[in-house]
Amino acid sequence: MTPPCPSFHASQLPLQVQSNVKGKKRKTEGGKVIDLKACELFNLLQYHCSIEHPQQLDSPV
Repeated sequence: MTPPCPSFHASQLPLQVQSNVKGKKRKTEGGKVIDLKACELFNLLQYHCSIEHPQQLDSPV
């Protein structure tokens, strides 16, 4: 099973990509900061899922 995916506002994306899931700075080539403006653009598809019982960890979606 994959680790939980943290949620954050889109405006925080430039800061979020600089660190890994444990909060440590990503190891990049030459220790450079990741510049999102230099990245290739892809399409993003967003889903909205409703959880039946959000308080239960094993609740169906």
